[in-house]
Amino acid sequence: MNIKKNTGIVLILLGIVLTMDRTNDFKGIVSMIAYYMKEYWPFILTFIGIYLLSAPKKSKRK
Repeated sequence: MNIKKNTGIVLILLGIVLTMDRTNDFKGIVSMIAYYMKEYWPFILTFIGIYLLSAPKKSKRK
């Protein structure tokens, strides 16, 4: 998957979460996500690093 597609997916999910937080059923979901991000940010960096290292390299054709 390319970086544009991944960024697009992340932005779509972020938009959905931020929209859900304004409804009464999902009050506080952003604060809950922020809490987990503050507590577990090293794991997120680790998974990003693993993903970047395991991504297949593109070969250039002539």
